[in-house]
Amino acid sequence: MQAAGTHLAKLDFTAGLAGKEHSNPQFMFLKPTHSMFGFFTSLCDAYSRVLMPDKGLMQKLHQDASDRSAHHTLNDLPKSCVFCANPTFLSLHGPTAK
Repeated sequence: MQAAGTHLAKLDFTAGLAGKEHSNPQFMFLKPTHSMFGFFTSLCDAYSRVLMPDKGLMQKLHQDASDRSAHHTLNDLPKSCVFCANPTFLSLHGPTAK
């Protein structure tokens, strides 16, 4: 129900803006026949998903943020970089290794 209301509000806003700016060449992309209209509508959809995310997505983000395993992986990254920069490792696996 909320998605339908959001969609209708977006259509009303777009139609109102297109009516107001119909003679302004900077707003020609609001016409459905314009080549950039699809891009504009996809941006509107993306902004809608960011500003009003699904509850399931928000719960997953909160769960991932509290999951410590991701933090451990990031903490181990500098150790991996030091290992890869080791001259012995580079001589065996580097771009000049044969």
